[in-house]
Amino acid sequence: MQIIEKKLSSKDKLIDAAITYLSEKGFNGFTATKLTKSANLGYGTFYKYFSSTEDVLEAAIKKTISDRAIRIAEINTQEKNKLIAFVRAVYTIFMDLCHDPSVQWLQEKPIYFCEIYYDLTIKYAKEDAEEVVKNNLLDESYLDNYEIKHKLCVWNLCGSVGAVKQGEDYKVVGSELIRMIMPQGLDKIESNRIHKLVIDEADNK
Repeated sequence: MQIIEKKLSSKDKLIDAAITYLSEKGFNGFTATKLTKSANLGYGTFYKYFSSTEDVLEAAIKKTISDRAIRIAEINTQEKNKLIAFVRAVYTIFMDLCHDPSVQWLQEKPIYFCEIYYDLTIKYAKEDAEEVVKNNLLDESYLDNYEIKHKLCVWNLCGSVGAVKQGEDYKVVGSELIRMIMPQGLDKIESNRIHKLVIDEADNK
């Protein structure tokens, strides 16, 4: 059976061109002219879909984070302990931002990154939190002000990546990040077990 590849729209071509450009050159010279040229499109095409480079930047961040979120969700599908799944997801994103050259440009726009990452993940994070409470792994108070807790978690993630960028050892920073996002009220033995499990998994990849 012949597999028909989905044809990319001009908008998708511009977003992909933006991601490729940012991955290779960062924000230096990030212009509509260069993006349309990279996408083999006419200059006027850009303004049919985006009013500025800030708009296409936001779209590029959303696509990059979404693609990684889907990959992490697939990894966590079989994980019954949703607290482990949550910690693993944050640590995986941390490791990506520290070591994957294709996404390190995300570090340069922390406010954009945090706002978009929060918007894309809060629904699923809260569902996992509710599952954790339902399974009696944590008290119901864990859900109090959960949106704020998740927002702080996202900023802890971003700040941890910033610390590595400034020269701190990523293993030390990553270890402390896990401790910071671990819920209060969790049994210490269980907290240490999850901490070790997530780090050992990453080290063995």
